[in-house]
Amino acid sequence: MRKRLVYGIRETQRDAEAGLIKLVLIASDIENFDVPNLIDSIIQCLISTCNEKRIPLIRASTRKKFSKALSKSGLVSLVGIRDYSGAEVLVNDILELNLIKETAEKQINQESLFA
Repeated sequence: MRKRLVYGIRETQRDAEAGLIKLVLIASDIENFDVPNLIDSIIQCLISTCNEKRIPLIRASTRKKFSKALSKSGLVSLVGIRDYSGAEVLVNDILELNLIKETAEKQINQESLFA
């Protein structure tokens, strides 16, 4: 049986480059690290790979909540989903809601630029 999920930046990046990842979830508090510049560059590399490979990327929840939901002892900052078969309707709903959220955020940012 193959793994449906991968955890962490390096493993997700590797699998995304190999075309194995279908969806990436990033904790919204991932920037709260001791070395933010290093993390920023690694995350930017992953975001570029996701854009290039057309892998949806969603910022949601927190590292602590990811860890609890996945029953992991350490903090989980990123989850790569390799296979979401059986949950297609739910994933499509999540992607649709994420698109609405991103659109609203862009509109708010544009309005604040002109205020």
